[in-house]
Amino acid sequence: CSVASPPAWCASEWCYVNASACWQPKARSPSVPEFHYSYAACGYLDDYSESKHARVLLGRSIRVSYPADSASGFTLVTRGGKKRGSFPTFMQGIFDRFNMTVEVVPVSEQSKERSPESIYTACVHEVALNRTDLCIGDFWSTSQRLLMAPFTSEVYQDLFYLVTFTKGQGILGLF
Repeated sequence: CSVASPPAWCASEWCYVNASACWQPKARSPSVPEFHYSYAACGYLDDYSESKHARVLLGRSIRVSYPADSASGFTLVTRGGKKRGSFPTFMQGIFDRFNMTVEVVPVSEQSKERSPESIYTACVHEVALNRTDLCIGDFWSTSQRLLMAPFTSEVYQDLFYLVTFTKGQGILGLF
């Protein structure tokens, strides 16, 4: 922390905690593995662990699959053989920030045959089999997919509305 631009965690207080008794977020000490520390127990956010996780990504190679273009034509589209849109742009920013190399991996025919109803489910199957590290696209978190692989938090939600007819009154009684 004695450098010109120290990391944010240098200014934060932390303390060693009893891991079994502390309900605050905690992490195992990298220097003394039998000890746990917590920034939250001292009223601070844990910026150190976040930077530690970021270091794990630095320079890593990652396999990425794109199951299909989005219907919106905005989040993911293929133009001139390249993936474009808000999702690839966002992810490329992460890849660039952490100097990651990316290998684009197609969804296998085996996974497509296993999930003929959905190329998206087939892509999640590829993650479950460790054939790709990341599927980028407009995914719904279905129970079938969640059983195969973990999902990140959602970027946006689709809203569905149920429209019914009432006998003699038209749609929702408006007529």
